[in-house]
Amino acid sequence: MGPQLSVVHCEDDPGHVVVAGEIDICTARYLHSSLCRAVEMAGEPGAVVTVDMSAVTFIDGRGLRVLAVADAYAYVRGVRMVFTSVPVRIIRLLRITGLTPSCLDSKLR
Repeated sequence: MGPQLSVVHCEDDPGHVVVAGEIDICTARYLHSSLCRAVEMAGEPGAVVTVDMSAVTFIDGRGLRVLAVADAYAYVRGVRMVFTSVPVRIIRLLRITGLTPSCLDSKLR
């Protein structure tokens, strides 16, 4: 069995996404399309998309790239993307990519 990833868009809050599992070369495309869809569903500029990453068990370079690209996609549309409940090991990787200042929940910085 290969890597598994689950992305859940909360029905009552289209700006809230829960990601669980492994973000890697096999699942990156799925996550990318899911995050872009969340940005589009968020609506107008000034909206916030919250990405709960508490159940992410693994992330590789491709996964980090997806998070950076999704953040940029949100930014150009005037939407802010915030990653919450990020495991400590992933916070370190996010800091290396430079995502921390604008995207990481301020409680986790």
